[in-house]
Formats: sequence, structure tokens, C-alpha cells
Amino acid sequence: MANQKPLLSKFLSILLLSLSLSLWGHPPLVMTKEVIPIGVVLDLKSPVGSVAESYLSMGLSDFYAVNDNYSTRLSLLIKDSGNDIIAAASATLDLIKNEEVQASIGLKGQHKQDESAQVKAIVDIVKAFGWGEIVPIYEDTEYGNGLIPYLMDALQEIDTRVPYRSVIPASSNNTEISEELNKLKANRTRVFLVHMTASLGSKLFVLPKNVEMMSEGHAWIITQGFSSLLDPMGSKVMDSMQGVVGIRPYLPPSNRLEDFERKWKRNLTSIKTKTKSTTSFNLFALWAYDTDWALAMVVEKAGIVHSSFLKKNDSDSNVDLEALGIF
Repeated sequence: MANQKPLLSKFLSILLLSLSLSLWGHPPLVMTKEVIPIGVVLDLKSPVGSVAESYLSMGLSDFYAVNDNYSTRLSLLIKDSGNDIIAAASATLDLIKNEEVQASIGLKGQHKQDESAQVKAIVDIVKAFGWGEIVPIYEDTEYGNGLIPYLMDALQEIDTRVPYRSVIPASSNNTEISEELNKLKANRTRVFLVHMTASLGSKLFVLPKNVEMMSEGHAWIITQGFSSLLDPMGSKVMDSMQGVVGIRPYLPPSNRLEDFERKWKRNLTSIKTKTKSTTSFNLFALWAYDTDWALAMVVEKAGIVHSSFLKKNDSDSNVDLEALGIF
């Protein structure tokens, strides 16, 4: 045992000398990039999820094209939530335990919208038209219910009544939605705020005209999540929404935005094929793209791999969700 250390030392010296001689006259070795696994949980069958998947990939490609000197490289591991909260949580846990991801991206938390800014815009519209009451129509999901507390507080401050709240399950069919619209019509409601995903919203808006709720004297507002996904919808839905007011964030012109639009046009054919829809330039694409850039910079600058950003859980059966970076 006493002679093993010197023997090992001689062996390493010979190995290093051999490597030096073999590399003599050759260019220096290129240092490999440190790959950082990043979890992504999306509803890939939804318009938002399919768009986000495409632009997340595009964002990383563009980022490292201009930051080739970075020592780290993000690697996206994408899981499909199937529009199910439990499935999304299960997918996240799987990414943490089995893939050991260093952070996680998801588009509901992932692009948690600035509710206060959106509500302010809605309230300004209500005040401008002098409407004394408004009825929210929203889907019965985490997303649909999320805006309502902010909205109710803001409307109360300007003395606008909310006589009724119309809550529609995400699985509702046309008959069930029509029954709810007839209730609203019977209450002589005239002003409506619709806060729901594009999939449910597109079903809803082909129906009000049938019960004469899109005629003069009625007003409809849609929130930014729905408004930002109008372009891929068919002509039947778009025709039924004539006169609807939509909320969207203002994007100031910039060189980077113009560059993004040019790249989007170049990639449009492949994105259409992948998403099987008439995907067009929208806010969710920008959010996904910018998320990549922000996360890649954070990982590089913070030295995430060698830090305690992700604290390993010693238990095989428990995962410390608080230790994971969620974006």
C-alpha cells in the first residue's frame, strides 16, 4: 500500500507527457461547453404551447449565434402537460428527479401576465364609455379565475357594478354556452368582459349573434391572452367578432423587434408545418424568445452550474420544488 502513491504519480506523469507529445504540432483543444438541462412544460396541443415550443428553440439558436464565447449551453427538455394541472406537476417532478434540470419554464407561470397593467387598460375603457356595469365571462380554470380579484377591486374603485359573473367550464359545448348566453340576455346585460383561452373563446363568439347579443347597444371586451391569439383563427370566428375590443400590450418599435420579425418570416414555413396551424407573429412568440435570452444570460453570469441554484434532495421520494428555479 505504501508504494501505490509513488507508482500512481509516475503513471500520471508518463500519461501527461504522452498527451503532450501526441498534441505537439496540433491546434489547442477547444474547451467543451457545459450543457445545462432546462425543463419546459407546455400544453403542446394549444396555440400558445405550439408557438412557444417553436420560438424557444429559435431563441436559443439565435442567442448562441451571437454569444458563441459563452461557456454554458442551455438544453431544453420539453414535456407535454396536455392542458392538465396534475399532468403538468407530474412532468415537472419527472424533469427534476430524472433529468436533474436546473430551472423550469412554463407559459402560465411562464408568461404570468402583468394583471395590474391589463386591468388598468380595461378600467380606462369602461370609464371612457361611462359604463355603469359590466359582466365578466370567464373560464373556470386557474387562468380564467386569476384575473377576477384584480378586476373586481379595480371596478369597485370606479363605482362600476358587477351584477353577475358568468363562469364557463373549459369543457363546455355549444349548447351549454348558449344556455349561459340566454341567461345573460334575460338579465338585460349589455357590457361583457371575456377572459378565457382562445380554444374556448373561439367557441363562445360564434354564438352571441344567434341570440342577438352582438347588435347595437352591446359591448364586448376580450383580455390580452385571447386577443394575442386572434390571427390564427378561422374566418367564421373572426367575422363573428366584428366590433369586439381587444386588450394587447404596446410593443414600441426597435431594431431588435424588426430583426425578430425578419427571422420570424424566414422561419414561418417550418413553424406552420410543425404547429399545423396558420401561426403568425404574436406576443407569446416574443415572450418565449425573450425568456430564452434572459435565462441563458442568467445561467452564464451567475455560474449556475457551480452554485447552489439547485439544491439536491437527499430523499428518493421527495423533491424540493422550492429549490428549483421556475421561470
